[in-house]
Parts: sequence; C-alpha cells; structure tokens
Amino acid sequence: MSEKTETCVSCGTQTDINIDTHVDQRRHYISGVGQLCASCGEKFDNPDEEGIRIPHPTKGKMKGTKEDEVFMFGPDAM
Repeated sequence: MSEKTETCVSCGTQTDINIDTHVDQRRHYISGVGQLCASCGEKFDNPDEEGIRIPHPTKGKMKGTKEDEVFMFGPDAM
C-alpha cells in the first residue's frame, strides 16, 4: 500500500487519507469532486454562510479568481 496521501480539493492541505483507500471507505469524499480534509469536510457537512470552495470542474486547480472556483454549501447543494 502506498504511503502517499490525498490533498484536499478545497484548501490544498494534505489529508490523512491514503491515495489507495477506496472512495467507499473514505470520509469527506465527494463523488465527481474529490477528497476534502476534515476541516473542509465538516464545513461541507455543516454549512455556514461562507461555504467551501472547490476547483471549477473544467478549469482544473483553483487560481485564486472567482471564475475558477465553484462554491458549495453542503450536501443539499449537490
């Protein structure tokens, strides 16, 4: 099993999720989006007015501009 871990698609921090862990066994994984860290996952599960940021699905990684981001506000936003 690999020692590499996933990176949070929202904030960019390393998670404790091994890249070889099946998505069905991960916490804070969003299908079609990717892995969230525990902090961003909690914000997604318990949204506030700020929400969380994820990369635009067709533009790739966030570049710091609003045009390159998609804002999500929890499970009901999907």
